[in-house]
Amino acid sequence: MKVRNWILGVATVGAVIATGVGMLKAQAGGAATPAAGSPRAIKALLITGGCCHDYATQKAILSEGIGKMAKIEWTLVQEGGTGKDFINPRFNDPDWAKPYDVVIHDSCFADVKDADYIRKILKPHFEGKAAVVLHCAMHTFRDSPNANEYREFLGVTTHEHETATMLEIKPVLAQAKNPILAGFPDVWKTPVNDEAYIILKQWPNTVPLATVYGKMNNVDFTCAWTSIYGKGRVFGTTLGHATEVVKDDTYIQLVGRGLLWSVDKLGADGKAVAGYEARK
Repeated sequence: MKVRNWILGVATVGAVIATGVGMLKAQAGGAATPAAGSPRAIKALLITGGCCHDYATQKAILSEGIGKMAKIEWTLVQEGGTGKDFINPRFNDPDWAKPYDVVIHDSCFADVKDADYIRKILKPHFEGKAAVVLHCAMHTFRDSPNANEYREFLGVTTHEHETATMLEIKPVLAQAKNPILAGFPDVWKTPVNDEAYIILKQWPNTVPLATVYGKMNNVDFTCAWTSIYGKGRVFGTTLGHATEVVKDDTYIQLVGRGLLWSVDKLGADGKAVAGYEARK
């Protein structure tokens, strides 16, 4: 698994982690060089930063953990410090998402309200670029004038969360055979306190996969789902505030399978399809 790690928009270290696919030779923005006769690695951009979370640790946990599930070349981008109103200049490039097969949005910039800026982020996904949206991505741009355009992309509408507590997550019975839920327990109890996001609306193309019991509201909220946005597939989960939750294997497996589904590389058995397995 090849990892390019960027922080604050400045290249720091291009690290190769000795799990997953091993070393794949590639230039920034270029195509990876696969082994002869095998498909190239899935190219994933994980873009993170902002308020309230240990993103430096979490981005490493996610890329390393999911990299053990499939052949992935990661580009990790952490920008915007710990504020809530960062405008990322990379999205001014209309081809910002072009080098990648999937973009993982794992940021927390709740105070950004620039509608044109948000549309620059949404455009490649509407045109077919796969996406994974995690936790505070659902509260990013929440007060922007075109917040509902963004929420249609996410697949859910939420503006706040309950007080963090130990959570119980259950799979949706109707989705019991969905390969994203392969191996998911009947009840998953978070190892530490995490946040139940208050879901106000599910958009028409959203398919709930799992629910979390909201103790303050006495209701089950969707907490993992798939959606279709334009031509693009989107997997999302509101879980993952606490780093101990992010590092839990149940969480890694859920997000990893969601990522594989988003790029249509998830088999019926819940594993990467042939040719995309992680190399030992």
